Amino acid sequence: MNFLVKPVHRMLQAAGLTYTQRRLGKILSPIPRTGLGLEIGPSHNPITPRRDGWNVRILDYTDKPGLLAKYQALGIDGSKIEDVDYVWNGQPYRDMVGDTRFDWIISSHSIEHIPDMAGFLADCHSILKPGGLLVLAVPDHRRTFDCDRNPTSLASIIDAHLRKDTRPTPGAVAEFHLSFCQQEKRKLRNRISFQGPVRRIRSNTPRQALSLFRDYLASDAYQDVHVWCFTPRSFSAIIADLIALEVIPPFRMHSSPISFGGEFFAALVKSGEASTSSQRIQ
Repeated sequence: MNFLVKPVHRMLQAAGLTYTQRRLGKILSPIPRTGLGLEIGPSHNPITPRRDGWNVRILDYTDKPGLLAKYQALGIDGSKIEDVDYVWNGQPYRDMVGDTRFDWIISSHSIEHIPDMAGFLADCHSILKPGGLLVLAVPDHRRTFDCDRNPTSLASIIDAHLRKDTRPTPGAVAEFHLSFCQQEKRKLRNRISFQGPVRRIRSNTPRQALSLFRDYLASDAYQDVHVWCFTPRSFSAIIADLIALEVIPPFRMHSSPISFGGEFFAALVKSGEASTSSQRIQ
């Protein structure tokens, strides 16, 4: 944990704040209250809502009426859903925002779903101001239903980027359904410090996983799965390697990722302009 954040965390605990309040304190700690921000995929519960005074724009896969209809059908309160400024249909972010550049971008539990993760990072870099922040909340796969999977490899991220993937690969879908696990919540959340064996219970039988896999192969329907799995250490290493290989434009880590419950928070700083297309791997 970053030495500047640790005392803040202790003060929040001492103040008797809720889990949600402590989480927000951690993920928002690098972001200045001034400047223009972009929240990507806030769904029904934005982290930086306008009602709390954030100067922010919203990017999502559908507009506000579409989000309201989706969550009403699921029985989820949609009262926090805000107007969507940019509806993303697969186009480069710069095509949507025009000449606007952001001081910060925040996205929670999105990057693990995105088939072309490197493309997403490059898109974010392209619309940040120099020195701008990209703040990500990412599940730690060891503490989630992905606990039976291995951390994502650098090779798979590069291959997906070169193919310009827009859908999870059949292999990612198969692994997600076959390896989907349950654990006791206490053991799952505290897996790093828990001493003794952790009993993993796969939610799907092999036959059920096979059925879901075949459905994906036979249909054009999009299956939303965790394409990627990370720990704080593996995420930092992959970001460094993607930059070294010029797969993505240069960022630097604002600080070491901050672990919290079943997730971690990573802040990346735009540290330079992207190379030309003839120099960068495409």
